Amino acid sequence: MTDPRHPDEAGPDEARLSELLTDAVSDVEPREALDSIRTRTKGTPMSARRPWTYAVGGAVVATAALIATVAFAGDQLGLTGSGDDGAPVTTHHSRHPGKGHGSRTPSESPSASGEPSPSSSGPTSMTLAAYYLGETPQGTFLYREFHRVEAADRLQGALDLLASQPADPDYRTPWQPGDLSDPSESDEFVDVTVADSLAERPAGMSQHQAEEAVQQVVYTLQAAVQSRKPVRFSTDTLFGIDTTEPVTNADPLDVLAMVSITSPEEGATVSGSFRASGVASSFEATVGWEIRQGDTVVKQGSATAEGWLDKLYPWQTTVDVSGLAPGTYTFAAMTDDPSGGEGGGPQVDTRTITVQ
Repeated sequence: MTDPRHPDEAGPDEARLSELLTDAVSDVEPREALDSIRTRTKGTPMSARRPWTYAVGGAVVATAALIATVAFAGDQLGLTGSGDDGAPVTTHHSRHPGKGHGSRTPSESPSASGEPSPSSSGPTSMTLAAYYLGETPQGTFLYREFHRVEAADRLQGALDLLASQPADPDYRTPWQPGDLSDPSESDEFVDVTVADSLAERPAGMSQHQAEEAVQQVVYTLQAAVQSRKPVRFSTDTLFGIDTTEPVTNADPLDVLAMVSITSPEEGATVSGSFRASGVASSFEATVGWEIRQGDTVVKQGSATAEGWLDKLYPWQTTVDVSGLAPGTYTFAAMTDDPSGGEGGGPQVDTRTITVQ
């Protein structure tokens, strides 16, 4: 594998890694040395401000060797995910060919990554992030997953992911195929057409959940173009939210979950030991973790993040599972809760793992 710090020597995956590491979608700076990543993967208001101002991260699912390569550094960028080597690839196929509209024609709108623009014919394989809704003790917030997709262009691939079931069963999406269509990127905006039937908030959806659903689209499309460009929706209201003006991304502290697991990915198989990593801003930078079998905690410990309180910070630790019997377990990471549950309790992210 070539060195991503020397793009002239990089292959396609290494060039993609370089782009991910410089993307503008996150509010976090990369800190991890790439050498450790490459060694590990060689060969393969929001209406509810929460107690304790934690920064946040979206949960991710690894789906390809490239994702594993960019595991920890990318996670600090808020755009990439990771998984154990040899993780099965989650592949999605775009339902629609790319279509362009807005202030540029398709031929004038190269993608931010250098991958095929909407004018390209036929699908191509690409790595995309999607944000999904998930529940916390403090309400509904966004978690991130990463997928390898087959799509004609990055924006359409992102919309298809929004209308697809998340890999993590704890997450969900309100979007259905056809709800969002005809995405395009101009110099200033990302445009998307919304079905007229979505103007009003449906029964059972709260104001906060509607706000999160709109931000779900904004964050996912911004991740696709690797830019903080506002999103212009074709309707004046979306789920009852005013969209007459281009919608910018809300503060991550208001819309994203406060702790997430980057590695291991959902359904990972591990043996001996594995590196767990993610992002959080937990009280005094302490991120607790547990391995559970059913309702029983069979192992626990903690990791120390690089910071806390003001923004998203990375954490990582090595988890020894050599003493566990083969079987299916749950790995959980959680914020520290000095309030003793007065604010609803800690936020938790989980992954199902199989110990060999």
